[in-house]
Amino acid sequence: MPHRFGENDIFNSTIKAYPKYVVNMYHNLIYINGEVHGANVNSGKVSLYEMNIDRPADGLVKAIIIKGENSNDVSFVNVTEKSQFAASANFTSSYPLTSSIVRELVVSHTNSAGLPIGVVTSSDPAGPYGGTQNTVFKLIALKNSYDYYQAQSKHFEFNKYILASGGMPPRYAENPKNTNEKTSTGTDWTDAHIDALGLTTATATESIPKNLYTNMIIIPSIFYGSSVKRGTVSLKYYYTGSLLAQASDERQNGELIESTGPRSGSTIGTVLYNEGVILITASYNLDDDKKDGYLGPAYGDVVEGTPTSGSWYTPSSWAHFGAYSTYITSSTDASSSIFAPISSSYALEFKGTTYTPVLTMLAHAKKNELNWSNNPTFIDHTNLTGSYVQNYIEATGSSFYIENKDVPVKNIISSSFSNHSASYKQKTFISKIGIYDENKNLIAIAKLATPVAKTAEQDYTFKLKLDI
Repeated sequence: MPHRFGENDIFNSTIKAYPKYVVNMYHNLIYINGEVHGANVNSGKVSLYEMNIDRPADGLVKAIIIKGENSNDVSFVNVTEKSQFAASANFTSSYPLTSSIVRELVVSHTNSAGLPIGVVTSSDPAGPYGGTQNTVFKLIALKNSYDYYQAQSKHFEFNKYILASGGMPPRYAENPKNTNEKTSTGTDWTDAHIDALGLTTATATESIPKNLYTNMIIIPSIFYGSSVKRGTVSLKYYYTGSLLAQASDERQNGELIESTGPRSGSTIGTVLYNEGVILITASYNLDDDKKDGYLGPAYGDVVEGTPTSGSWYTPSSWAHFGAYSTYITSSTDASSSIFAPISSSYALEFKGTTYTPVLTMLAHAKKNELNWSNNPTFIDHTNLTGSYVQNYIEATGSSFYIENKDVPVKNIISSSFSNHSASYKQKTFISKIGIYDENKNLIAIAKLATPVAKTAEQDYTFKLKLDI
């Protein structure tokens, strides 16, 4: 039966669930669902296009511009460097392309009262000094998205829980254009206010975190599709193999609620479902006696086994969830055990959802229609003799073609009585639905799993769905 594309068609979307991901992190290792995804993909990474996963290193598929195809110089420029390929030169892209879950930490300077007054920056996003400038910029970029979730939880207030004044440094607040940047007493920032907080000239031009630690975990969209599924996020914190703390978004509103730990029932952070970002803001000690090298420095920050500054061996805390990576190992430093988080491991669990556009088409088989079939068994051949032309064609000419109106149709109506033929009724079986465009071109065919019997007094409507 035919259906013209666009007639009574409905466009909508369906939600499909992604598989559950369990990400385990332990001492420089990360595993996704307990395995490595391919020979050419490092631990904890997923191939973006599933190319080159099991190919030999000397046979990788690469995007390439062949010599002679580029008649002009080709340049790639970023902030710090420029790459240029001369005209008619061969060059290839880097494969395989992979993506992985990233953790970045923001650590705050504090004043004499222990309050955050600026960001401690580092060249290493996961290193001991906190986040880089790019880490802070990522947080600032999340402000509008973060505040968008306020309708579902009071904890989604960026200025109150993440960075003061939207990340605007207090020194810049002296600019009259920034009239919304006020002190806690509602007055403009002055040198006196800055001095009172213990700020220096340097820290006065830095964003002010609202927490001593802001632990940011970024999940690439390749893991979850359109958004992280509500109610599926779970964080498990292990120490020497035993569960130390656990939190999940049990209310499905973005709040991460601690269910195991010293402050059960408290909110330790939030989840931005659409953006795939987890922000952990709680920094209280989970157990004062269970310490590890969560703030282990980069190798260049250690001199003869002694940290140049700071304390790397600290009590366990939600602020250190996911601190599995360190540059210090026993091969680079004999006392690495006090720098690396070797006793702690972590598990992050979540599911994703993707919204797929769906075209719904309604094909109608009306009464007294579709009562003819091109199936050869539709004709009763019992009393037919002669050629095809003699049986089926009544007359032909230069401008006409007339089929025989008296071709017998096989009666397939069954009778309730033995050895008795029921009276003839029109009956066909619909097995396929052809979809045509506006020019009557066949563009698709839908096949029914079981043919549907169609009689003259019965009409049907078939519902077709197509993911696009």
